[in-house]
Amino acid sequence: MIGNDLKIVGQGLKIIGRGLLQIDGEIEGDVQAAEVVVGEKGKVTGMVAGQKVIVGGTVSGVVCGQTVGLQASLTSRAIFTTCHLSSSRAPCLRAAAAGHPMRRP
Repeated sequence: MIGNDLKIVGQGLKIIGRGLLQIDGEIEGDVQAAEVVVGEKGKVTGMVAGQKVIVGGTVSGVVCGQTVGLQASLTSRAIFTTCHLSSSRAPCLRAAAAGHPMRRP
């Protein structure tokens, strides 16, 4: 778990785990685990990858997962790559193109 009082920064940083990684703090770098949860107060600048990814906080980068869940507290500017997308609020999302962020109307 990356607690809300922790900030991890590093050039070329990659955090790799085999199980569940809960992010409630801030990471500037790439994150990969079997299951990644970016909590409501979590922030990742970089790639987030896993078999299952749940985003409730902020991700600036790419989210890649077999299954991706979006929570109502989502404030991400990311490109999502997934086979299965689920949402707690069923937001309408417009795909990011030419550098424009995804938005919730």
